[in-house]
Amino acid sequence: MVTPLIQATANNKFERFNHTSFYNEDLRINYGLPITDWGLIFKPTMWLYPILNAAYAYSFHWFAIFAIFLIAYSKLFRIAGASNVEALLLTLSLYLTGFTQFWWSEKGPILSLFAMALTVLFVQLPIWLRLTLFYWLATSWLVTNFYPPVVISLAFVGAIFFFCHGKEWFQPKRLIALIVVAMLSAGTCALYLRDYLTKTVTTFYPGHRNLDGGTLSFDLWLSQFLPASTFDSKYNSLVGANISEIGVVGTWIFLICACFVNYKNIPGTLRQYPERKRELLILGIGLAVMTAWMLLPVPAILGKVLLWNNVQPERMVYAAGFLLLLFCFALLKRIGIIWSTSRAIIFLSIVVGSWLLTKGMKFGFKAKYDADLYVVPLISLLIPLRQFMRTHPLVAVLAASTMASAIVFLPFNPIQSAWPIFNLPETEMRQKLDLEASRNGNVLAIEGFAGATLNGLGYKSVSHVTAVPAMEYWHFRLQQSPPEEVDRIFNRYSHISLIDADLPQLLGPDHVAFRSVFFINQLLCIANNLPRSELQ
Repeated sequence: MVTPLIQATANNKFERFNHTSFYNEDLRINYGLPITDWGLIFKPTMWLYPILNAAYAYSFHWFAIFAIFLIAYSKLFRIAGASNVEALLLTLSLYLTGFTQFWWSEKGPILSLFAMALTVLFVQLPIWLRLTLFYWLATSWLVTNFYPPVVISLAFVGAIFFFCHGKEWFQPKRLIALIVVAMLSAGTCALYLRDYLTKTVTTFYPGHRNLDGGTLSFDLWLSQFLPASTFDSKYNSLVGANISEIGVVGTWIFLICACFVNYKNIPGTLRQYPERKRELLILGIGLAVMTAWMLLPVPAILGKVLLWNNVQPERMVYAAGFLLLLFCFALLKRIGIIWSTSRAIIFLSIVVGSWLLTKGMKFGFKAKYDADLYVVPLISLLIPLRQFMRTHPLVAVLAASTMASAIVFLPFNPIQSAWPIFNLPETEMRQKLDLEASRNGNVLAIEGFAGATLNGLGYKSVSHVTAVPAMEYWHFRLQQSPPEEVDRIFNRYSHISLIDADLPQLLGPDHVAFRSVFFINQLLCIANNLPRSELQ
């Protein structure tokens, strides 16, 4: 979706409308694309597109998103009380999780710019400058990737963090100013995306989405604590859904917290330090509410209070995982950690036992199922380091967990050259596509290419991704079909693909497919400006 549409934007010389597309669609959509209009002000990671080869601009965009992630989340964890080393380890732990890695090349900007927008509220700058930066960054967060399920859930976590650590803002004038600026940011995004939003709100999907809670499977919720339990070492899903759909914020830190926190110290700490009690209470309540929405059958009407009826529970897992990480760190830091060999053995026993239950006894004792066990030797190495563990137990266990996560998740997004994406090499496949397109008046109607891949390569392809449906087009081309049936199938965000079927079919909430010989010929004739008599 995203990379081909960026290719298409570059192919259109960064203009708003996709003239290289079969559907000539508007590119000012939910995905932030480097269109050279006033919205580019709020896409700072894309500023190089108009002046450099798109490959370099694309590389810079993703490097900047990665750098922003590291800088912003490290700052947030330091605000939450972490040392520099602890903050870096926590940030890397959040980055090296399933949801972050599996969705990175689409939702990376949402995850990173959220943290940066929240961070600027806490930097040591004049209030007016902080509010100015917040307006720019919050608008950038929304415009660079406008995806309400993740935006809404992250906004909730941002509010929780603000209530925990934003005491300096709890003055009427400052708070009112912040609310006004937040509304201006949302209004700017709505103004920029007004055409997209106006058309999307009338669609069946996502416009008519009204969701209940409780649809997150227990396997996925449990994988927060057992990060590699749902896939093998080659990232093949073991629980049915594809690899992106099973991504959660899973890290061994959560299980480490359960095993090593100083439970005996909880009552005394909460009595002696009311501010710590307040922080843990706010984080705990927020986490409980989000967990309830993910696991329990909460009706949509209750979710409307927080706009959660627009949030699929499986899309809340990143925000909930970040909140869980904040909560576990607060417990370890405020309550204290006890390192002992017996507790380490309990932790290792849980890891090995859960691996036996979820993989070993199910799939056999094969190397491709052992990613869950990478943490075992790392924690085991800490057992003989008694003197070091007395002084730095939190840093040590965070480092062990982070190293295990790096071994599991780093290979998923390897560093590679962006040059061939925008400077296409001459290949046998491209020669075949060129020949096929030339036969059909520069239009491709072939199977086997997902999403917007073919349009990204520069072809007017019938298979495509349309964020806004071209309903006038479909009604005109399908005049013999009942209008309500055309609406039901095509009035939605759509992956349009070709299959062996006589009539258009709806294969999923965002997947339309067809392969009627007459229908394809009709599309090609109209695309080539042939008279309707030729359709016979």
